[in-house]
Amino acid sequence: LNLTKEVKTMEYGKAIKKAMIDAEIKDALALSKITGVSYNKVTRLLKSDGTCRLMDLFTVADYLDIKLTFKRNTES
Repeated sequence: LNLTKEVKTMEYGKAIKKAMIDAEIKDALALSKITGVSYNKVTRLLKSDGTCRLMDLFTVADYLDIKLTFKRNTES
């Protein structure tokens, strides 16, 4: 899965959910076991609440083949 659309900062949970469906991963517990990221952290990532470490997001995104791109916020 290569996401060509920009994923806004707080919308990464939607991208993860879509990738989970494509990879036939049924729930957060299964994703947690596969990636080694704790269940609580995975559920927070799926909620896009911004409370997880970037490393956890990188780990899950890497497993699901989601390309992350960071851009500087130019809004004041």
